[in-house]
This record gives sequence, structure tokens and C-alpha cells, in this order.
Amino acid sequence: MNLSAYETLLGGHAVWLPLIVSLAVSAGAATQFDPAPADARPKQHPGKPAVRLYAIASGDNGKCLEADLRALAEKFEMVYGGFTKEQMDFMRKQNPAFKILKYVGTYSTNTSSKLLPAPEAEKRRSELLCYLAGRLAEAATARAGKLKLKPIAKDAPLVFKPSTAEGEFSQTKTSDSKALRYVTWIRIGAEYMRVNGFDPASGELTVQRGFAGSTPTAHASGAPVLHPVYLQGSCPGIEKDDYGRPARNIAYIPDPASPLRWDVTLQEDLAALEKGYDGIWIDCLGSRPFNPVDVGAGSLNKAVSLPRSDEDLLGDRQSKSQPVLRLWNLAENKPYTEEAFRVFCEKGITQMQDRLHERLGKWPLLYANNIGPGYFPEKGGRKAFLMPTTAKPRPLDGFCLECYAGTMGNEGFAKWYYDKGQPTPPKPHDPEHWKYAESVCMDAAQDRLAICPMMHQAGWKTMMHEALPLAERGRFEAFAYASYLLTIEKGAPTMFGLPAFYISDKGRYAWLPDLYFRPIGDPAESHKPGDIDRYCLAGHTTYARRFTNGLVLVNPAAEADAGIRLGRSYHDPETGQPATTVTMPASSGKILLIKPNN
Repeated sequence: MNLSAYETLLGGHAVWLPLIVSLAVSAGAATQFDPAPADARPKQHPGKPAVRLYAIASGDNGKCLEADLRALAEKFEMVYGGFTKEQMDFMRKQNPAFKILKYVGTYSTNTSSKLLPAPEAEKRRSELLCYLAGRLAEAATARAGKLKLKPIAKDAPLVFKPSTAEGEFSQTKTSDSKALRYVTWIRIGAEYMRVNGFDPASGELTVQRGFAGSTPTAHASGAPVLHPVYLQGSCPGIEKDDYGRPARNIAYIPDPASPLRWDVTLQEDLAALEKGYDGIWIDCLGSRPFNPVDVGAGSLNKAVSLPRSDEDLLGDRQSKSQPVLRLWNLAENKPYTEEAFRVFCEKGITQMQDRLHERLGKWPLLYANNIGPGYFPEKGGRKAFLMPTTAKPRPLDGFCLECYAGTMGNEGFAKWYYDKGQPTPPKPHDPEHWKYAESVCMDAAQDRLAICPMMHQAGWKTMMHEALPLAERGRFEAFAYASYLLTIEKGAPTMFGLPAFYISDKGRYAWLPDLYFRPIGDPAESHKPGDIDRYCLAGHTTYARRFTNGLVLVNPAAEADAGIRLGRSYHDPETGQPATTVTMPASSGKILLIKPNN
């Protein structure tokens, strides 16, 4: 599709589109692994998995053999990863119902490569997310070059960084962190002001008035002082990113009420469909932004308590302080609530869906990540993305619950990926975190919603999981998969996610172990999400759920659980022997069968 077509579809917001470069599935796209020869690959199980699975294929998949592509298409419902059109055509030939998604990371303006770099994002300042940085301590005339500020709360001190670049726009270079020069600015009402100096002791800010073509105006004492939000690891003045590497970029986060994110996502979706993908996987969609920080790199996902004098900012007259996010809802001129943030995201998704449907004559296939941190209504209501709502009549096709059973840390991944160290296994969640994730999946399955838990991170860290020794990988996968079986319901549109590939000293290959083919049958009992402890065996830390052809056991505790009497004899597929009593190691899962595999 040419640029003029994009411009027509995006309603004129296309002056920067030639600079957009589609994201790779991961920053490790240059990391290539030769495929393993046929005699170095385990034999593929001939059957279908016991439940619906989807796969993540990070890194460079350009060298995949037909055996790899066939395994993906035959064993999984869907994959997201980077593939050529020829590869996708081959997979659909094996399984016409198989779906292939393209990763889209439009939650910030410079997460990889040159996707809307800082100088271009700054041309759309009005569409960037802001936070409440302080308030005017005294009225300011339209000519005042110095402003007296006061903090909004004791736990939100004044933090500003004077600009280091000349002119209106930041100057960034990805190869030389010392060459990075940035422009910082504030917003009061409709006026932008460039930050040229700041005195923390007095709270005095030196500014250039009428910045970026705005009109200088007088502002009353107490007026909210807003500052653009940055992505963690990509804000002005920091030396290291999240992986300990030299910081190279400035990344802003779009306001969900503005067209910016949805324009870029729409373009990415069109480009993906044109290349042969079935749709896109939208990263970091939710009821609050992913890792937002202030100009001093402080987290903005922590609520602060505003004193009574600031109640007007909340739009009500409450008689006591109320914790609020500092993220600012420009559309309603007050702090964002998680519900408002989510609703604006829903509206953006709807606009995208409608414009794609009008253009293409079909509904786009849209999956997203991450439903977990705010699933329930009192936590942000992300469940609504999977349901028809007033803001979004058409639900997402699937929503990933990332880090479902555990996490892989940045430090361990950086040592493996950058420094060629040994891969480290995922760290299982503690029992309370585990129970929350279980309750989310149980609720979605019982309401027949398309939740898609991914055993750990759903991004490029899956490459380290691929490199784990089979035994080490198998232990965590058994824990994660058995945990998922505790939550499923017959006929529910849920899917379980895992990395599709393995890396051995012989090369890389796609393979699905026997664990996922054990014929457990259908659930023979179900409890409500709030009653998950009813699965817990009396006197033990292990949870058990009966199926029509077996029993699923999960011990989420950090200690082993011994002497579990099963009440009957089961077949243990791991040992091939009968089992009437078992010991469950820490953070472990087990599937026992009534009838052995044939």
C-alpha cells in the first residue's frame, strides 16, 4: 500500500509516516540459529495436543525448515512471530485454519529501531501522555520567564531536567549515548513552555514561553503543571537502559485519548496484512501504560495522596484525601482513572476496527497483551477488552495473560543475550501471585472469554527459554501447564502459550513434548475463582483437580509437599508406573491418568 493510501485512511496524520519502520519481533532479529538436522530432532508426537495451544516464535525464523513450519501449523492454533509470505503460505497449506500474527509495539514512540523517533513524536506533542508534575505556587503573567512551583504531595517532589538541545526538538543518535541531546517542556493549559533551568531548593523553573507555536497566556495560582511521560529506560539523562546497556533513545508514551497510537497501530496492521499475516498482536494494551516514568526516571504507576486543597483536580468534593495516579487525563482535565484510561483504549481499538473493516471488507484479527495486572473491575477492568462494551462493541480476538506462571529477569536475560552467559530458568510465582493468575484464568474460562495465558514473558525473552536444557525447561513447563489445567472449562475459547522452538548444540527446531498430549479428558469438577482453595488438599500445599481421565496436581509452594495420598491408583506417564501416593516438589505440576497413553 502506498503512502497516499495510508494518508487517506489515517485522516491526514501522515506527515511522519515515511519514517516508520515496522518492529522486528524482537531486538534479537539479528540473532540467527541454524536449523537442527533431522537426526538431531526428537520425534514429533503424531496426535493433537490435549488442549488448544498457541506459540511464540521470537528471533529470526528465516532459516526454519519445512519440518519446523509443519510442526507449528499442525500442533498449534496460532503463532506470533516474523515469517516470510512463503513460509506463511506453507503453514496454511498444512492447516488452513492456522493463524499467524505480527507483533506490534506501538505503546511508546521509540521502543525499537526508528519507530517514530523522538523528534518526530515531538511534532505531535499534544497527543503525548502527560503527568501532573506540580502546581503553580503563585500566579504567572503571560511574560513571566520564571515560575514558582510547589509539589502536589509529599510523595511527589518536584523533578525537572533542563533541556540540553537547541531549538524545539531532541537530537538522538542510537550509536552514541553521549551525543543524545533532548528538549524538555511543560504544559499549563494550552501553552507549552520549554524548560531551560530548574532550582530544586526554591522550586523555581526557568522557561521559554509560547514554546512550539503555542500562545503565551496568564495562569492562575494552583494551575496544574503537566510534563510528558517517558518509557522506563528511555528518559532524558539516564545512562543505562533496563538491560544495563548504554541508554540510546528517548521514548514517549501516546495518550490513549489521542489518535497517535491508533494511527501507528493501524498502519502496522495494514502493513502486516499486506505481507500475508492474519492480523496483529498489540503489545502493552491495558488500563494504565507500561512502565511510565517521570523525567527523573521515577515510576508513574504508583498512586499519590492528594491533600484536600487539591480536590478540585479530582472533579469532586470529597471530604478526605484520595490516592490518584499522576497520569493526566487531558480530555477531562483531571488525573486518569484506570477505567478512563481503558475506555479510551477501547475507543481507539474500535476506531481501528471500523476503519479496517471499511477499507478491507472484513474484521481484523486483533490480539493483545497484557490482561493480567488489572483484569477485575476493581483493578482496572481489563476483562472488558474481551467483552462487547459501549466503547468497543467488538471484543478482541484474544488477550494474553503474560507472566502467567513465572518471570524471566532482565539481568539474567542480558547476561545470556549480550554477554553469552548461561540461560537462567524462569522464576515461578509465589503462591499468592500464582493464585491471582489462576483466578483470572478461571474467571475468563467460566465466562467463555478468549484469554491466552503465556507461561512467562511474551516477548523476546522467550529466546532464552528456547536455550534452556530440556530437563530444566520441562520442569517449569509442567508447573505452568498443570496450573493452566486447573483453570480450563470444556468448550471455552482459551489457549495456553509457550515458546515454539528449542535450541540445542545441534541447532534450532520446533517440537512439542509429550506433556501436552496426555489425554486427561474434560474437567470433572469446577469451583468459582474466589474458591480456588477448594482445590487445595487438606493438610497439604498441593492443589488437585479431577478430570474424566485423570488428575492434575500443582504445588505452588516454595517447599516440597510429601505424602499425598491419591485415594486410588493412577498411571504416572513420567515413570510408566502406577501411583497411589506422590511427593510434589516445590513449584511443580503433574498429570496422572486413569488409563495409560496408547
